[in-house]
Amino acid sequence: MKTTLRTPGKTDYDAIATWISDEKACSRWAGPSLPFPFIAENLPELLAIEGCSNYCLSDIDNNCVGFGQFWPGKQGAVHIGRIIISPEAREKGAGRLLAKS
Repeated sequence: MKTTLRTPGKTDYDAIATWISDEKACSRWAGPSLPFPFIAENLPELLAIEGCSNYCLSDIDNNCVGFGQFWPGKQGAVHIGRIIISPEAREKGAGRLLAKS
């Protein structure tokens, strides 16, 4: 799978919103502070963490197939979280590619 890591845009957040089917899945992905249901256009604000960077893993056609965040922690640590892969890209190595990126 050929992929690129880039900053997510509006259409990416629209796609990501379709990957989360219910409140339980939403809580597993983003934690209890993210309300469900949510409006896709509000995701950038809902997912905001101070110092956090958002990334989209896109396929050869520039479709978002994965999303993740990282933010600085204490003592130079980096936290990686809110990782999600599109249903179509699951079990094809996209999660591994996102983690390595």
